[in-house]
Amino acid sequence: MRHLLRRAILLCTLTVLVTSTAWTQTPAPSAPSKGSVDFPVSCRESVGSEFERGVMLLHSMWTEAAAHAFADVLQWDPSCAMGYSGARR
Repeated sequence: MRHLLRRAILLCTLTVLVTSTAWTQTPAPSAPSKGSVDFPVSCRESVGSEFERGVMLLHSMWTEAAAHAFADVLQWDPSCAMGYSGARR
């Protein structure tokens, strides 16, 4: 009986470890899998695609990755007011 209990505990522990590791290692998408984002802004032309990537990530609930994308937009064009709308403080 003890042997069976030990196996069950070991199996549960391994399951928790494997699933929690999988959740933390899921990368943010670099491009939308369905559809696309077309959100023109009056910022530098060079930051338009990164801004749209940030919008796509934000609407896909990838808030951490979206915050990084908007931070990049603001780094490249600090006068881009729309970049502040998605940047996390």
